[in-house]
This record gives sequence, C-alpha cells and structure tokens, in this order.
Amino acid sequence: MAGALARTRGLLLDLLLLPVLLLVLPWILFLVVVRRRGVGTFTERLGSWRLHRTDRERIWVHCVSVGELNAVAPLLAELRAARPGSEFILSVTTTTAREIAARSYPDLPCFLFPIDLSFVVRRVLDRVRPSALVLVELEVWPQLVLESVARDVAVFVVNGRISARGFSRMKRLAWIARPVFGRLTEVHARDDECAARFAALGVPADRIHTLGNIKLDKAPLADPAAVRRGYEARFGGGVRWVAGCTHPGEETSVLAAHRAVRERFPEATLLLAPRHVERTDAVIALVRGAGFTVARESQGRVEGAPPDVVVVDRIGVLSDLYAVGEVAFVGGSLIERGGHNILEPVLASTVPLHGPHMANFRELACWLDGEGIAEEVSAGTLAARVIALLENEEERAERVAAGLDRLAEARGAAARSAERIVREIEARSPSGRARRAPRSEVRGSRTGTAEERTEDAAEGDTERSASVELPRASR
Repeated sequence: MAGALARTRGLLLDLLLLPVLLLVLPWILFLVVVRRRGVGTFTERLGSWRLHRTDRERIWVHCVSVGELNAVAPLLAELRAARPGSEFILSVTTTTAREIAARSYPDLPCFLFPIDLSFVVRRVLDRVRPSALVLVELEVWPQLVLESVARDVAVFVVNGRISARGFSRMKRLAWIARPVFGRLTEVHARDDECAARFAALGVPADRIHTLGNIKLDKAPLADPAAVRRGYEARFGGGVRWVAGCTHPGEETSVLAAHRAVRERFPEATLLLAPRHVERTDAVIALVRGAGFTVARESQGRVEGAPPDVVVVDRIGVLSDLYAVGEVAFVGGSLIERGGHNILEPVLASTVPLHGPHMANFRELACWLDGEGIAEEVSAGTLAARVIALLENEEERAERVAAGLDRLAEARGAAARSAERIVREIEARSPSGRARRAPRSEVRGSRTGTAEERTEDAAEGDTERSASVELPRASR
C-alpha cells in the first residue's frame, strides 16, 4: 500500500513538473546556442551516474552553483574530518560548478544534479544509497526529498536561506511546499528571519536550528602579497582596483568610474570580471569602445605599459584576484540582481564596495557596512569612493584588519552544522559511531570541559548562531 501511494505521489509530481520543463526548454536552447553555455551530459541529468557499489557510508552533498560550492567548503572539511570512513558524493546544477568541483575536490566524484522526476530520482538513489543528503541553502526538490525520506535517508538543509522574494513565491505554492518541507530531517538556518520562513513553510520548529552563516568560516587568502607579485610579473605594477561579478548594465558604469579614476591616477588598471565568462568577448568590445587598452587575464606576460583594463576570462580565480586590487566593487548590485558575495574581497585583504541591490546578501551587507568594513555606493558615487580609498592607505588598512578580525570572531557555523549531521547519522546507524573520528581530530570542533560538551549535546535544540551575531536588517 505504501509503495502504491509513493508511486502515485511521484506520478502526480511528475505531471506538475513536465509542463515546467517544456516551458524552460526554449531558454535552455538559448543558453546553449546563443550564450554558449553547456548543459552537461543529458544522460547524466537523467540519472546515469557511474558509481561503484560499496558498503561504506555515503554522504551526498548538493550545491546548485559555484557560490554554494564555495560556501559549503568549510562544512565539507568538517564532515570529512569527522567521518573519515565515509564516502562523499558531490552534485551540482551548473557545468561551471562541476568544473570548479573537479579542481577543488579531485578525489570526490561529482555529478550533474538529476532532473526531479520520480523515475530519475529513484534511479540515482538506487546507485548512491546515501545515509545522509545535505542540501545547501535552498535546494529542496520535492521528489528527491520525499523519496529520500521514504528510504530513511536523513535530509538536511544547511546554511538555510530563503529570500523575501523566494518566500513570497513559495507561499503561493504552499500546497506543494508544506508536505515536502515538513519531511526534512533538520534545517540549519543561517539567521532567525530565515528560520521563521522555514517554519512558515511547514518545517516543525524542533527541526530548525539557527547555527549561523557557514560562508563566514571560509579561511582568508593565505598570501595576498604572493598573488599581487604573480599578477605584477605578468601585467606590471601601479594602482589597481577590481570590479567582480559584473552583469550587463553595470560595465558601462564601472568603465565610466575607471575613466574618472585614471584622471586622478593616470596609470591605474581595472581588473574587470564579468559574472559569466562567456560574455568575455562582448565585455572586451565594450572596453575598447570606451577607448581603453585591454588584455585578457588568461594571457601570458604583457610587454610594455600595463593595460588600462584586464578582463578576467577564467572561472574560479576571482576570489584570489580580489587581492590584486586595493579596492573591489562587487557587482550584481547596481542592477536588481540581488548582489554577490562581498566576503570574498574581505578574505583577500581588499576593501569591498557594493551597490544598493543586495537582497541575496542583505544581512551580510548590513553587518559589514555597519562595521565600517564595506560600503554602499551608487553608479554616480562609485568613482569618488574608489578614488578616496585609493588615496587613503591608512583607512584601507584599518578596514581590512577590522574585516579579518570580525570574521575570525564570527566563525563556527560549519562545525556546529557538522556536529548535528554526524549526531543524526549516528542515531540512525548502530555502527555509525565507529566511523566517527576522535573528537580531538575534528577540525574546528568545540573546546571546553567534558561536562560542557555533554551539556551542549543535551541542549542542542537551543543552539544559536556564531558568537558574533550579525546585526539584523529591518524586518
């Protein structure tokens, strides 16, 4: 009876999803033909994952794209340290993320996320047979969650985040969302506002834990000076600033700001990194049309004077290249795209600027702005603020030091999340405890007396975010 109900439920969800797939098919063709984006191997998205059979415990971690893949790195490190006998499987939605994953985790299998159709999901779960499924931020797919729970797989949402816009959309689909969200094993929300939204969508309150933002656990760039020396060996020295993750409609404003910067610093160079590298040729044409000399970041040594603009045409390098500039503007924020990760310049010892549209990183922007580390600008004020910061080395140094200090104080979410995941795996598997590494070997594990650690375990439901709580934006 239960099997028949599960099959009927899966069929109904399939019937709901198929029209959506037909609607997005023209967009997929546009991305492939016009934007030249790969969609990966279609058979892989239909669940043709090549995995060997094993008796080892498997933990499946899914990230939608590069941002989530970067965010989950500290948690993945904690889990691998805590469960050295387990096998970890990665999945991503975009081909760009898979390329980054292959470089970052060459020892881990990584696959393109399957289409959320019942027969595809069952095929993948038959191959993976995970003990736990870890979904980063908001990758809650109905068929995958429901089928996993039916197989007694623990399903976690980590660094859980629901934007105001996303919450509004999901409330309209509550008749689908609530039965799915209500079956999640645990949600590790990154702030109280997101926790409340998960609860409103049907997650029982005792399964929601506000543990903080795991993005704050990423380690700072080890040697920013070495990155700068490597850049200067290819493109020369001088004053530099960076504009990263820019979108159409922003490069014109950035180039206008660069023209003003060069009036004050005639040899200044701009590193311009479009969000999507397939736009490189179009951005280079825009730079030349504005009258600047230009070079590709991927090319070798440039002879003669440094170029006016260097266009970053490789993926996976921007987080390091932020260290090349004294100031960094993070795009997706002068237009309504919700912004991008303004932590990356801080971790690279660079002062971050951002535009007014930071809906996807609102709490983080409020915190860093409030601490005087980051700063909001508009298209009209971008040039003036870049020039002012380039002129004031002391202010830049103070902001960089404050940023690194505050991030060091705010870390710990990844360790808290990993601890809860491991605890649940062990509770479900009598042999699970034997797979766990000694607590002293787990990177970032909590310190304190045995009594304090026992009390922490007993009071796990009361855990809250990192010791330095990010200021809450107005609700």
